[in-house]
Amino acid sequence: MSTFSYETVALVNDGQYWQAWAYLAGTLLLCLTAVVGGLATAIPVFSTFFMIVTLSSLGLPMLNGFVGEFLIIVGAFGRSHVYGALAALGVVLAAVYLLWMYQRVFYGEVTNEKNKALPDCNLREKIMLVALAAVILLMGIYPQMFLRKLDMTATTIVQRVEPSSLAYQPARRSTAQNR
Repeated sequence: MSTFSYETVALVNDGQYWQAWAYLAGTLLLCLTAVVGGLATAIPVFSTFFMIVTLSSLGLPMLNGFVGEFLIIVGAFGRSHVYGALAALGVVLAAVYLLWMYQRVFYGEVTNEKNKALPDCNLREKIMLVALAAVILLMGIYPQMFLRKLDMTATTIVQRVEPSSLAYQPARRSTAQNR
C-alpha cells in the first residue's frame, strides 16, 4: 500500500519496515508451517525475542514497526482517504492475526512431543537477537538516523514514478504539420 501511494514518507518506510521482517522471515515460515504449540516452555529465550519482533510488526510505540506503520498510514492518507482507511484496517487485521499466531505457536500445551526437546538459543544466537532487538528499539526511538539516509533516494524514486508523469499525453504536432 505504501509503495503505491507515491508519497516520500511512505516509500522511505518500505526499506525500514521490511528490513525488520527480513531477519526472522524464515523462522516465521517455520512456525506457520509446522505443527507447533507451547513452544514458550521449551524455548523461552527465543519466544521472548519473537514476541519483540511480533510487537514491532504490530506497530507498538517505541519499536520500529510503529514508525513504519505511522509512515505508511500518513503516506496513504496523503494520497487518498480511502487508501489511508485501508492501510489502517490492514494494521488492525495484521495485529489480530499476529497475536493469534503467536498465541497458537508459543502458548498452550506442547502439541508435538519433539518440541519439548528443542534447544533454546545458544550464546551466539542470543548475541544476534539482542543486537536485533537493540536495532528495533533504536529505530523506534530515533528513526531519523535511518530515515535521513533514505530520504533523498525515496524522493528521487517518487519523482520518477509519479503517476501524473506517466499519464498518457498525445503527441503534439509541430506547427509545420498543422498547416
